[in-house]
Amino acid sequence: MKRKPGILFVVNDFNVGGAEVFILRLGKEMSKDYNVYITEIQDYNNNIEFKNRFLKGGFTHIPKKHSFSPFVDFFLWKMNALFSKFGYLKFYNSVKFNYDKKYWIKNFTKNSISIVNSHLLSSDLFVLHELSQFKLKLNFKWVITMHSSYNMSNLSHLSIDEKKRNLEQAYNVFKSADALVCVADLNKEIFANFNEISPPTKIYLGYDPDEIDEDKEKDFSYLSKHFTFSMVARGIMEKGWEIAIEAFIKCLNYHDDIRLVLICPLTDYIISLKDKYKHIKQIIFTDFLKSPVSVLKYTKVGLLPSYYSESLPYFIIECLGNNVPVITSDRGELEGMIKERDKFAGIILKNDQNNKPCIKELEKSMLELIDNFERYKELKMNTKIVFDKFSIRKCSEKYSQIFTN
Repeated sequence: MKRKPGILFVVNDFNVGGAEVFILRLGKEMSKDYNVYITEIQDYNNNIEFKNRFLKGGFTHIPKKHSFSPFVDFFLWKMNALFSKFGYLKFYNSVKFNYDKKYWIKNFTKNSISIVNSHLLSSDLFVLHELSQFKLKLNFKWVITMHSSYNMSNLSHLSIDEKKRNLEQAYNVFKSADALVCVADLNKEIFANFNEISPPTKIYLGYDPDEIDEDKEKDFSYLSKHFTFSMVARGIMEKGWEIAIEAFIKCLNYHDDIRLVLICPLTDYIISLKDKYKHIKQIIFTDFLKSPVSVLKYTKVGLLPSYYSESLPYFIIECLGNNVPVITSDRGELEGMIKERDKFAGIILKNDQNNKPCIKELEKSMLELIDNFERYKELKMNTKIVFDKFSIRKCSEKYSQIFTN
């Protein structure tokens, strides 16, 4: 029986984020035709539960870090010092280069890896500096999937020199890759700086609405008795967690039987919010969940009042796939995400004077969907129409075309 070709997905780490969750689902879908492998470039402070989802989902882990034993490392540095006296300063680096080369050649050959798909800038730089130097020997096709780390808005606060260095770095990555994929039109803006590099192919992130609920042991059925809002994002302030909380608190003045479920691993920031608002029993912090489906099936409306440099937030796709309308900020491609022709599956918020989603607008929109059932029903029905472009099967087919062409 002919061995399936291998794909190596490269991620920053095993912590919950839109890019990482998408890779998990894309890899599962593509495992029908490929053997799927995963390498993380930062092997510390990882979420072990999240990492195990990859392993249980059919991924084989190929560790990136292969340092020498302490004794060998000490010996090599001593030898490096000795050789440097004779003008040869790169003994240690030369030995490590050959060691890494043998390691990666062994893994690529043994696992028939012919595709490398990296996500996020740090992962792209790893492929550029660590794997591309062996590319002729390894004989793989490198496909980059661009997320928000390449958005031009990330460079707006930098000095001219810093911006120049960042653009040079991006140029070196792009020119070395075999194919470029972006998830939103916003990702394409950077290519105005590179006339000789063709813009990327746009492929929306995909999601499987038939995903199995992996948190069955956690019972959220009590939420069905309430009008429940939920939010999933990284545990950073810019995602708009406190904006959602403050708007929800204002809604409690009119409806005390509503609930707000905040799904996120407990980062220092989220822990501080949990402590600050612990007196409000209608707000529920869940910590890490293997999948938001266990909450989304009881959720009426998803919230994402983010002022982060967004491209295509994955939580919005998860909401649409589970027939949950959303209230979200006007960032990245969010308006296009919840719209199909003249049909909307949610509400886009206006910004306040600080260019952040307006708390008053969010409160108003939340109350509208609580009080106006016909409006809520309309948005909910539109989720099915809007979601079609985010099908994981369509997404996987498009990636297969990129991988094989």
